[in-house]
Amino acid sequence: MSSDTTTTALSEAQQRVFTVKTDTGDIVRYSGNPAELSGARYETRKAMQRAGAFALLVQHNACRVKGGTICVEHLDTIPIIAKVLIDPNQDTYTYEKPCPDTATRIKTINESRSAAGLANYTGVPNLTSLPANLLKIAVPNEHEVKVEALAYALTQLSIFDDEEHANELLELCEYDGRKLAPFFDEIERQASGEDITLVTGRRNAFKEAGLKGLPLSLASFKTFFKEFNLLERRCPPNERLSDHDLSQLVGTLFIKDPSQREKWSSHINQPTVALSMEEQITAAVQSALKNASIPSGSSASQDSLSSKGGAAGDNAFVGQLCCVASYENDAEPEKLLNSTSLATDLHALAERD
Repeated sequence: MSSDTTTTALSEAQQRVFTVKTDTGDIVRYSGNPAELSGARYETRKAMQRAGAFALLVQHNACRVKGGTICVEHLDTIPIIAKVLIDPNQDTYTYEKPCPDTATRIKTINESRSAAGLANYTGVPNLTSLPANLLKIAVPNEHEVKVEALAYALTQLSIFDDEEHANELLELCEYDGRKLAPFFDEIERQASGEDITLVTGRRNAFKEAGLKGLPLSLASFKTFFKEFNLLERRCPPNERLSDHDLSQLVGTLFIKDPSQREKWSSHINQPTVALSMEEQITAAVQSALKNASIPSGSSASQDSLSSKGGAAGDNAFVGQLCCVASYENDAEPEKLLNSTSLATDLHALAERD
């Protein structure tokens, strides 16, 4: 790009950049420790998937502009988008490995066509040779695609605390987010064991500290997990806590609370196989309900708990457990049994107003 073109494209691209946030609303940041980058990229990818951002770019080297028009870099991309021409690798393109340039795609397509006994695709000679119905789907506009590619790069680099490093990478990738992955991969490979330990160690130290003497309540529980999530999301995905580990963490919070220790311990120290978090909470709730002489299937049980959840003794314990177990539906303490991910539930709980 020329200097003038770059300045114009940069101004346009900045309007398409979006703030990268986790599914709990926390802004994703990369401090410069190579061990954090894989986790930051993972959260960035999930954010873009949720928003559907840059999907056309990574799938077709295209973009959609105001009014819904799809713009492409090359005329031969239009038959592919319209599925008149089939790319056998279409389903393999991802944010980490976007589709190649048009010439490479056509080569792959023709190899597939030859194997199927079909004639090679020779390309679109000019715009007027395309049927009018295809031009209603997409039009050639290389400038718009370059702006989109720049916005893609700026969005990925927006997580960097070190702006100078981000600018260096922007130049290395030639202002094209589709070319950033190899440079990110190289940074990740630089992570040492000490780098990883530093990141996970901060998370583990916070986890072990627990609530630091604060009484266990829904508010303190939410505050703890909100801060825990910030540290957890900086860890590499393969170093994050599993649902089983999170269940143990929740149990530890109860054990460290003097008023709840004996009651919670009686449920997690049974001489049986390890229970899942859902089973632990459900068993504890049902037991506490029984001790309080409230039928666990009773429609009035949760109303009773809600009115007594702040009291001392069993009712306080039951109320706190129900806050964890039924935050999605206050009428059903057993709702957590239908959860697909404890991690997602705990993250959502931490963000609930």
